[in-house]
Parts: sequence; structure tokens; C-alpha cells
Amino acid sequence: QGFADINLNLQGINEAKKVAKRLSVENFDKIYSSPLRRAMETAEIINENFNKKIHICECLKEINFGDWEGHTFEEIAHNYPDLSKEWLEKPADMRPPNGENFRDLQERAINVLHEIYDLNKGKNVLIVTHGGLISVLVCHILKIGLDELWKFISSNTGITILEEYDNELILTTFNEHGHLKYL
Repeated sequence: QGFADINLNLQGINEAKKVAKRLSVENFDKIYSSPLRRAMETAEIINENFNKKIHICECLKEINFGDWEGHTFEEIAHNYPDLSKEWLEKPADMRPPNGENFRDLQERAINVLHEIYDLNKGKNVLIVTHGGLISVLVCHILKIGLDELWKFISSNTGITILEEYDNELILTTFNEHGHLKYL
């Protein structure tokens, strides 16, 4: 979906309600969100339990797919066969026409994560963002090359937890999504 600014559909609303129920037992000091409507709507549904100000952060947007926005993978593969193949085999530096590559996204994601971290040391922060951004941050934290990006998937409303240990962020939970089955 990339930068496509779409509302949640009925399934998305139901998933947001389930993750909100799962997160209702947590205590958040601040909530940050991507400005894209699907993330904002999810943040607003979650925030019904917390009544916090939602801090909108442009840098939390999903990867910009440029000319690929609004097209299916099948259409992209048909219209851009070489780039599509490169996207699957070596995604780190492949840039969709008029879009950004995963290195661009990772740099943006690392910068915003450090900014949020520095502003909120010792606090519990909820960030509502997108799968691509989460994946590039996980690669960074685990020191995995971006060409390995497709070896894991971040589901919609999947919960990923970073905790501070010895002045460093560590990954303690990735893509928890049991709430989609059980709540």
C-alpha cells in the first residue's frame, strides 16, 4: 500500500479493535502514529483505552512505492519485470520509479526511532506504523542486511516490542498477533 492514504476497511477496523483490547492491559506514556489514515484510525481505536494525545510523525510513513502505488504485485511484475525481480531478490537498493528504496526507508526509520527514544527515555511508548518500516528497523537492530528483508513478515496489527537494555534497544517481541485469533 505504501503512501496510499486509505481508510481501514471493515476487517482492518475489527483487527484494530482486537489489538486495542490486547493493548488495554498496558500503560503507555505517549502514542505516536504515522499520518496515513489506516495507521491514524488504528491509533485512535487503540487510544480509546488511554485518552492520550496522538503525536503524528511524518517519518513513520510506510515506504514510498512511487509509480507502483495502487498497483497489484501481478501488475508490477508484468509492467516492470526486471525491477520486480530485483525487488524480490535484492530489495535493499531497488527503487521503484519515483519512489524510495529500503535503505532510504531504513535511514528515515532509524532517525525517527532515535528521536522518539531520546524524547522518551524511561517511558513506555506506543508507535503505530507500517510493516515495511518495522521490518527495516528489525533488520537494523538485529544487524541483518536489508536484502534479507523478505525472510520475515510483519502482520497488520502485529505487536513488536523494543526494550531498553544497557542504553541499547533490543527486540523482545516480534509480530505478536495472537489477538487476531483469540480476542
